[in-house]
Amino acid sequence: MKNVKRIIVLILCVVMLAGVVACNGDTPDNGTTGGDTGNQGSNNQGNNNQGGSNQGGNNQGGNQGTGTGSRDPATMTADDWEALRLEERTLTFKMVRYMFSDALWDWFMEDFQNLHPNWTVIWDLEDAWDSTVIQAELLMGTPRTFAAGNWDFTANTQLAMGVMLPVTAVLDSPSFDNPGMTVRDTIAPGAQFSVLEGEDYHVPYRFGADGFWYNVQMFEDNGWTEPQTWSEFLALSQQMLDKGITPLMFTATFSPYPWTMLMYPRGAALGGRQWAYDFRNLEDGIWDSNTTRQVINDFLSLRELGVYTDDVLGTDYLMAQQLFFEGKSAMVLSGTWLEVEMQEVIPEGFRFAFMPAPVKQNRSDPAFVTATSMAWSLYRGSGEELEGMQMIRYLLSERFMQKYAELDGHTTIHSTVVDLSNADLSPAGMTVFNTMNRSDIVIIPNDTLSLVSAQYVAFCDGIMGIMAGNENIDNLLSTAAAAVREAKADPDFSFAKME
Repeated sequence: MKNVKRIIVLILCVVMLAGVVACNGDTPDNGTTGGDTGNQGSNNQGNNNQGGSNQGGNNQGGNQGTGTGSRDPATMTADDWEALRLEERTLTFKMVRYMFSDALWDWFMEDFQNLHPNWTVIWDLEDAWDSTVIQAELLMGTPRTFAAGNWDFTANTQLAMGVMLPVTAVLDSPSFDNPGMTVRDTIAPGAQFSVLEGEDYHVPYRFGADGFWYNVQMFEDNGWTEPQTWSEFLALSQQMLDKGITPLMFTATFSPYPWTMLMYPRGAALGGRQWAYDFRNLEDGIWDSNTTRQVINDFLSLRELGVYTDDVLGTDYLMAQQLFFEGKSAMVLSGTWLEVEMQEVIPEGFRFAFMPAPVKQNRSDPAFVTATSMAWSLYRGSGEELEGMQMIRYLLSERFMQKYAELDGHTTIHSTVVDLSNADLSPAGMTVFNTMNRSDIVIIPNDTLSLVSAQYVAFCDGIMGIMAGNENIDNLLSTAAAAVREAKADPDFSFAKME
C-alpha cells in the first residue's frame, strides 16, 4: 500500500472514550440506511488518526428498528417519541459494567423498563471492551447499537471507517422529561459538540476538566475572592505573599500539567478560542507565534514574582497536591478528579473549591477551561438506531442525570436541568458542577498529546527547562515548530483537524 498523507479538516470536538466512543464524526454514507432513520446522505471518508488506510463509502443498510413503519427521527414530534416509548421494541444495551455503580445499574434497569413497558431490553454488560471483537462486529456488518472503543480502537479510527450514525435528531428532539426544551437545551453551554456538514455525531453528558483548586478556609479568613482576570490573579498572589503564603503549587516533573491547566487557557485568553484550536491542529506559525511566546513569558514571570517557587521542579503531582492539603500553598493546579485521587490524605474538615484558571483579560471575556467531554454515540446499521436514540434521550433526561449524580457521586455532568442543591454530594464536587455550568465557560481541546506525543512533551519539558536554566525561549519555540512540521511531513502521519 502506498504511503499517502491523509489530513482531513473535520468539524469536531475534543472528547475522550468513556465506555462509549466520544468525539465521533464522519460524513454520511451513500444512499439510505433504510427503516426508521431514513436517508443519511453521502460518505466519502479519507481520514484515520491512527494511520490506517482510506475508507470509501460504507453502505450499511437494513432495518433500522424493530417496530413497524418508517420514521424520520428528525421530524418526530413529542407525541411521536411518546408513542415510541409504548410500542413493542427490542434493544440490546451492550456496555461495560464499570460505566455505572451497581446501585445505579439496578435503578436504571428498573426505571427504564417501567417507562418502556413493552420493550424487550437485553442488558449485556461486559467487564472491559475488547477492541478485536468490536472491529470484527463492524467488519461482519453486525455492529452493536452503542459505539464503543478504547485506546487500541479509538474514536478517530472509527471515524475514518464511516461507521458512526449522526445524532443531530437526538439533540434536537424534545427533552425526555422537560417540556418545551430539546435535549440540546438541557446540555450545559460549555459542552463540546462534534459537527460535520451540519450533522452532530455525539451527545455529551460529562467531562474531566483541568484548572485551579483553592483553600476555601484560607480565602475566607483573609477576605479573598476567586480571581478571574490575570491582573486579579497577580494582585491576589501579592496579597498572599505579603502574608507569607505561597500562592500556587504544581508539578513540573510532568510538564503537560502546567501547560494544560494554566498556560493553554492563558493562550486562549490572549489569542482567542481559535489560537487554542490552531495550536491543537498543529497549524504552521502557531507553536512559535507571538501569542505562544507571551504565554510562556507570562508563566515564567510568575516565578519572578514569587507566585510559585523552584520547588515545583522537583515535585511530582501527588506531592504537589499533598502540599496543598497541608496548607503549604493557597492554590494548586489539578483536575476535577482531585478529591477522588487524594481522598485518603485530605484532612477532615478541609474545604477546597474548583475554579477556572484566572487568565482572562477582562471579566466579560470567556473563561477557557481545558477539558475532555464524554459522550454517547451510535453505530450505523445496528438495526436498533431509533431505539438507541430513545435510550440516549432517556440517558440525558433530568431523572437519569439526577440519579447518576446522586448515586455515583458525579458532579462533572453537562446539565442545565439537574438540581443538586439538596443532593448528598461533597461541597468540593459541587464547586466543580457550579463552575463548569457557568455561562462564561468555554471548553478547549485537550488531546495534543495523542497527536504528536514526543514533540508535545518535549515542548512542555522545554518550558520547565527554561525555568531550570538549561533552555531559552528562542531555541525552544524554533525547535518545537520545526519538530511539528517534520511530524506532519511524514507520509504516514494523519490526524483530524478540529474547529
